[in-house]
Amino acid sequence: MVAVGIPAQVVDQGMWSIYRTGSLCFTLDHTQVPQLNTGALGLLLPSLAQLTRRDKFEEAVYPARVEMRPSSPPTVRIGTGVTSGDPNMPRLDDALIEINFTDLQLDLFASVEERFVRVATVRLDLALGLGLYADPAGNLNFALADINQGLQNVRVENSEILAEDPAELEAALPALVSLALPQLTDSLPSFALPDASELGGFTLDVLGAR
Repeated sequence: MVAVGIPAQVVDQGMWSIYRTGSLCFTLDHTQVPQLNTGALGLLLPSLAQLTRRDKFEEAVYPARVEMRPSSPPTVRIGTGVTSGDPNMPRLDDALIEINFTDLQLDLFASVEERFVRVATVRLDLALGLGLYADPAGNLNFALADINQGLQNVRVENSEILAEDPAELEAALPALVSLALPQLTDSLPSFALPDASELGGFTLDVLGAR
């Protein structure tokens, strides 16, 4: 049996380096998530339909985007990586690696009158849990924890252009996250494990990632 370990200090240093390069600042738009448009967002934010005139013209659906900017380097918690349920798509009971963001800023933009306008800023604390599992086909896959369970301390700012109360926007955040979740899950890579012919006749069985 072969075991591979990574010190927690190395993981923390890696997160700090990624933060310093700006790689954690990114934009998610309708080209990556087709549902990210003013039509879908208008179901959660009814006053957005008035801004885009969809309340008068059904076909008035325009692009939207979300910009993410961490305000401080994320921290990392090393867990057990325990999974359960369907071997092809298991549930992550305890994250192998939990990335914690404090005061993460999300700016929501919508195309209004042919230009992008910021309609709200959301600040929150986010615990993003990741795990690893081997499926029956011999692939090593990432598992993503329920993001909605990791949302805390949600605050909405810069939403004066919308008629909704900030408390209503905070309540709608889990639904907004669910729009991007399928794309985030699908973007996680999988790795094919080497077969016996590549290992000189040995068979590789992954017992778990801990």
